[in-house]
Amino acid sequence: MVRGVVRLPGAARGHRGYQAAICEVGEMLTDRLGLLGSVRTMFAHMTERWDGTGEPRGLSGAEISLALHVVDVAIDAAFQRLLGGTGHADRVIRQWAAHAFDPAIATLSADNAEELPALGRTTRRR
Repeated sequence: MVRGVVRLPGAARGHRGYQAAICEVGEMLTDRLGLLGSVRTMFAHMTERWDGTGEPRGLSGAEISLALHVVDVAIDAAFQRLLGGTGHADRVIRQWAAHAFDPAIATLSADNAEELPALGRTTRRR
């Protein structure tokens, strides 16, 4: 589900067909829903990584959708926060900066971790 830090176990992790299928299904669904442009591109890049070791195209850095860079850090930071708290999330996000994550976005997230909303709580006013 999360491509940055959380990884699939065993054979699925190294299976290129699985990674490509995730992107292909995402692109197909966005096409059928009429969600073109940046939304489609984000799905096409779902399993790419900042350092170019992702799949299916091996894109890196700015070749990957900026929106996806933000989403990746946000999802993994939230997940890591659930696993071990804010300090744990901060360490993990920093560790993966320039590997799975855009280093500027990862640093921004980690530097401001205490200011981010706690899980299960919203800052939206109703």
